[in-house]
Parts: sequence; structure tokens; C-alpha cells
Amino acid sequence: MSTLLEKVSSFYVLEDSNPKTERRISWLIPFEIVILIATALRIYQLGAENLWIDEAFSLRDVSTDFTIAKAARPLYFWILTPFYEINQEDWFLRIPAVLFGIATTALIFHIGRMIWDTKAGTIAGLLAAVSPLYINHSQEVRMYTFLTLTAVSAMYFTIRTLQTWHFRYMLATAVCLWFSVLTQPVSILLMLPINTMILYSFLQNRRPLLPWILTQLMVIIAWLPWLSYAFQLTNYYAEQKFLSQMYRPGLIDIHILWSKFIIGEYGHNHTLLHSLVRIYAFILTVSAAVFVAIDRKRIETGLIALWLLLPTIIVLVMSATSVNTWVVRYMLFISPAFLLLVGAALSKIKSKLVLVSLCAVLLIPSAVKLFQYYTEIDRPQWRLAVQYIMDRERPQDKIAVYRHSNSIVFDHYYKGRLHWDEVLPTQFLVNEEDEFEEWNEQTARKLLDTISKTGSRHWLVLARIPRGSGEYIDAVLQSDYRVLEHKKFNEVSIYLFENKAKSAALQNNDLGLSRNNGSRM
Repeated sequence: MSTLLEKVSSFYVLEDSNPKTERRISWLIPFEIVILIATALRIYQLGAENLWIDEAFSLRDVSTDFTIAKAARPLYFWILTPFYEINQEDWFLRIPAVLFGIATTALIFHIGRMIWDTKAGTIAGLLAAVSPLYINHSQEVRMYTFLTLTAVSAMYFTIRTLQTWHFRYMLATAVCLWFSVLTQPVSILLMLPINTMILYSFLQNRRPLLPWILTQLMVIIAWLPWLSYAFQLTNYYAEQKFLSQMYRPGLIDIHILWSKFIIGEYGHNHTLLHSLVRIYAFILTVSAAVFVAIDRKRIETGLIALWLLLPTIIVLVMSATSVNTWVVRYMLFISPAFLLLVGAALSKIKSKLVLVSLCAVLLIPSAVKLFQYYTEIDRPQWRLAVQYIMDRERPQDKIAVYRHSNSIVFDHYYKGRLHWDEVLPTQFLVNEEDEFEEWNEQTARKLLDTISKTGSRHWLVLARIPRGSGEYIDAVLQSDYRVLEHKKFNEVSIYLFENKAKSAALQNNDLGLSRNNGSRM
């Protein structure tokens, strides 16, 4: 094994960077280029896409005094509140995520430069700047770019602690860890790789450990007021039936998850493209693993490797056995580690031609995904849907919006004159979880009976409904009601319908009026 590593390492240049050489090389130019690219890609079309369901929950939490989701992870909503109070335009509400995304890219660059050299920092920073996953979350009203920033900040100060053992870096690490768990509780897993490497460093150098222990206790103590809410949120998700229907991961999915940090999400189907993505993901993972094996004596490399590996394994086991949280955005707090390892592995290649070629090939999937991201509509077109209703509504119309998450987004965009009602599954089902059971015409008829009791014309707004339910709703509408309009705006479906009996009565009244008018003439 050691012989194999020696042969592979001959392909790399692994000498420590020379400080004098580093001072002669200007790192500002590549840094500025990386930040310029990151900023441009995150600002471009910032307000083009409509809000989607998770962003609706952000609007709910920022405008509501208490929800379990807000209580368990409040920090992002505290930051978002002043933006929400100033301006509620989509692009403006996404500005915090943009700023956090740019800052994350900058910090990844500096960590790569600090551990290895400017080239490693530049490549890792470039991967972060053009990552479709990072860009997507930088353009939404959610906490994930702030989560990534707090995680990478905690690792930055941990590295500085390992290098200097100064208390100020220990304290800064603790603060960033606290910020991270107040943004997403699952990031408490960061304490495992951090404390593992701190303990290893202590055993190697016998430095004072008490100050570090005190700062880590501070994190737990400071988190206690929100800890019970974190458990309540976990229990809530554990009870959700839709989570049990999600794909449960295996070991083979680890490298696929990691590759998504660089190339974005390509789904799970079995086309040639996805086969190529799997091969690509495997190559990325092997490259990072080989580099870690070769550079294993550097304690900072060990920290980055554990940052990636330990939380992944824990979440994998948890998702396979109990609560399924194998969701890419939940794992963003470990994503900088993979970008750093891939960037460092590429930066140590001797041949400039090979390095440039590999970087170009590496960026092809990201470029393809970004082209798709900027040119194709992916989210529900709520603005168009709501505008369509406002252009055609009449004073006596009734509007019903199905599901709470949809009503939040509808309320955000609707500026019409009508009163509208929110329709919940519990209004026509025994309990809310029955919504995810098999739908049939009876279920659809119960929904429509709930909203058609009063008024003549009814607007029904549907989005992200359970699979197969749309067919039954459409069938019942066609058979039991008179459908006047049916439009789809990506995932948003709108029906305008009226009761057949009322429609017939109105027609008879119109006919009677015309006859009376005719007799008078």
C-alpha cells in the first residue's frame, strides 16, 4: 500500500509552501477574480424565480412570533427580520443569502491558502464560486448559506487554534459553533471532527486543554435554551410520512452526495447522463481520498477529512435506521471540506497542462447545470398564477388555496380585492397525514365539497399536491361541476369552476329576463 502511495505521490508536488515565495506571489488577484465570479453568479437573476415552499416557511417564521421551526433554529430569522420589515420583494429578501454565500467562498479560498497554498485556495474557491448548489441556495430566502458560513468559520478558527493554541481562537470557534447550531441543529455534529483533532493535537504536544474544554462547554450551555425545541423539531420530522417515503441511502450514495456539492443535483434516474455523473463523482472522491492518504501527516488535512467523513457517516446511519435526513441542503455544513480536498488535490499536480485540462473538465458539469439553472423555470410560477386570478376575478368570487405552505406564498403575491380562504387536509380528512395515502375520487370530492358550499364561482389554487391527487380532482371537477378555466403555471394549477345547479339557475334567470324583455317589446 505504501509503495502504491509513493507512486501516486510522484504525480503531485507536496512540499510545504515557502512563506518567502508566498509573499512574492500576489494572492489578491486570484482572490478578487474568484469573488467577482461568485458575486456575479449570485446576483444574476436574483429575483427571477418565484418563492418556493421552503421560502414560504421562511416568510411564515420571520413574520410569526413562535413556531417550532423558528424556535429550534432562530438565528437566521433574527437576521432576516430587518430585511423583511424594510422590503418584502423577493430579490431583497434573498440579499442575506447572497452575502453569506460570497463570504463562504472567500473563507474557503483563505482556508485553502492557509493550509496549502494560493493555488489550492484558488481552485477550492473557484469550485465554491461556480457550484450550482451553492448558487441555488444563495438565491433563496433560507438559512443554508449562513449555515455553511458558520461551519466554515468554525473550522477556520479551529485551524488557527491548532496552529497557535491561543484562547481567542478557541473562543471564536465556540461562538461559530453556537451560531451554527442555532441555524441548523444537525451541525452540532461539527463538534466531533473538531474535538477529535484538538484531542489528537493535545496528545502530540501536551498543550493546556482546560481552556478548550471550557469553550466547548460554553457551546452546550449557551444552546440549552433552544435544545428542547431542537428535539421537538426532530420528533416532528420523524412523524412525517413523506420522510418515510424518501429514498434511504446506502454506502454507495456517499460519493454521490459529496459530488453534488460541486456539480449540483442531477436526480436518481438511470439515464446515460446520470451514469456519467456517478463515474464523475467516483473520480472526485478517489482524488480527494488519495490526496488525504498522501498528505496525512498534516494535521489540518486530517481535520478537513474528518469534517467531511464523520458527519456523513452519522447522518447516513441515522437516515438508514430512523429519521431520514439524507437531504443535500441539510449537509451543506460539511460541503466546504470536499471542495477544499478536491481543490488541494488538483493544485498539487505538477503539469500545468494536466492541471488546466482537469479543471476545465471538472467545470463542465457545473457549467451545464448553471446553464439549465438560469434558462429553465424550476420553481412554481406563483407571480403569473396570482396575476392571472387578479386579472379575471369578480366581486362575488371565492378563492380557496389548498395547503398552508401554498397559502403563505399566495398571500405574499396576492394584491387583489377578494377575501380568500386556506383549505387544510384536516378540513376534509380524519388527520393531516391521510393526505399522503392513496387518493381516490371520494377524497377529491370531499375537498371540493369543502370549498363549494357558498358563492357561485370558485377559484381553486393547487401546488405540490400528493402524487395522483390531481387526476382525481380534475375528474371530479369535470363530472360534478362546470369548469370555466383551468391553467397551469409550472407546479401551480388553477381552476375556476361553478356548481352546475347554480349555473343552470343563472342561465334560466337570464332566459326568463330575455323573454320578459321580448314580450314588452
